[in-house]
This record gives sequence, C-alpha cells and structure tokens, in this order.
Amino acid sequence: MKKLFILCVCLVMLVACAQNKQPEDYPQTVELQSHASKKVSNDLSIRFNSVLEDSRCPTGAQCAWEGNAEILLELSGGDLETVHLNTGAQFPRTEVYNGYVITLEDLKPHPTEGVAVQESDYTAVLSIDLEAEETSVP
Repeated sequence: MKKLFILCVCLVMLVACAQNKQPEDYPQTVELQSHASKKVSNDLSIRFNSVLEDSRCPTGAQCAWEGNAEILLELSGGDLETVHLNTGAQFPRTEVYNGYVITLEDLKPHPTEGVAVQESDYTAVLSIDLEAEETSVP
C-alpha cells in the first residue's frame, strides 16, 4: 500500500511538472505555414487559419506607407479563441492568451511587384513568450 501511495505521488508530481510553463523555454519563435497547426505546449496550440489582407508595399515599388498584412489565428488550450494579428505598427500585433504573449513578427514572403502570392505560400513568424507575472507593491 505504501508503494502504491509513493507511486501515485510521483505520478502526480510528474504530470504537474510536465504541464508547467518552463521560463527557460521562452521566448521561442514558431513558423507556421498557412492552414497549419502547432502544439506549443500542453496549454497552447496555434492554427494559422488565413491571410485576411496583404497591402504591404511590394519590394521594388515606391509607396506612401509601408502597408499592412493581417492574419487570422485560432488559439486553443484554454477557451477556443480567434484573433487577428497584423504586421503594421499601427495595428494590433500581439495577443495575450492563457498566460502566453503571442506576437506576429513577420509574414513571409514579402510581396514583390508583379508577383502574385498564393495563400498556401504564406508563413507566419510568431514570437511566443510567457506573460509577465504581476508583482504587487506593498
């Protein structure tokens, strides 16, 4: 009976350790092709659903502004959430979800003047970090 109790305690500790977010594993960079999914951890999976807009200034063109690309991600591991992230600095690039900070760092390929990009050609470059724990000041 004592051995069974010790075994149960060890199993509970092992499962608890496996589910903890290990700070040394973050930040990390994840590259996702269009319509692909990645399980980042036990409590975070990301699916790159689609490119909603790509109005970035093409390479080889002169533009009045840099433009923007907007993507749609599906986040799961807690409540299912759909989020829009952008490449343009004046638009939301970051989402906090289930203790993680997810930032769209880049969307590849960058448009080139006269070359059409198919949705299946896109790759989202995401930075995943742990949300900073709030510290209370006495």
